[in-house]
Amino acid sequence: MAFGKYALALLAAVTITPVLTASTAAAASLSVAAPGIPIYQDVEGTSTRCTLGYTARNAEGDRLAVTAGHCGTVGQTVYDNADRPIGTYIAVQPDDVENRTYGYSLIRILPDVALSAWITPSLAIERHAQAHPGDTVCLFGTTSGRRCSTVETVTVTEGTITGNLSAGGDSGGPVIRMSDQALIGIVIGHNNAETLFEPIARIVTAAAAHADTGTAFGPVVDDDYATLRP
Repeated sequence: MAFGKYALALLAAVTITPVLTASTAAAASLSVAAPGIPIYQDVEGTSTRCTLGYTARNAEGDRLAVTAGHCGTVGQTVYDNADRPIGTYIAVQPDDVENRTYGYSLIRILPDVALSAWITPSLAIERHAQAHPGDTVCLFGTTSGRRCSTVETVTVTEGTITGNLSAGGDSGGPVIRMSDQALIGIVIGHNNAETLFEPIARIVTAAAAHADTGTAFGPVVDDDYATLRP
């Protein structure tokens, strides 16, 4: 199933087999919400998988996480790779692919789940930033792993990366500019020639305006535990 010429990655993500990534190693003995981990939710009795984009806090100190707008339903419980609950969807702005505008799914993280900025043992989100054409970026998805290419175009609502880099289950995964470890957006979908991402500035602005999010919404660039890594 596709919307317009774009096939959203989630639509092929129905699964009952967890996918282990580098980020999930940290969760072996401790529940950790980290960018790039697989997250699961039930859709009409079937478990579907997306990728967590990043963890976040707001001015009130709420512990949050973000994935793609087509991944969540308000009130749904979110599970990690070990089938442990890590939070609940509290706000969802659905993707509108036909009009090429995208939303987000916002997760409130449970108190006993740690937040992390680490994607791999050697890579953490250092900041968030605007992407520019020509930037070398890598996406991290729970199906495709790490895939890298070059940013083609960036608008307020959408960025494109050269090549079909994503697959079902990668939706919501972080897109990182490697030169400065900056989070530039999250994976939305792909076609045969390019991969779509939603720019981070749009997500931050939209989420900050939501009553359940509050002002000064932004990605976590430090850990609940200073030594916590995947």
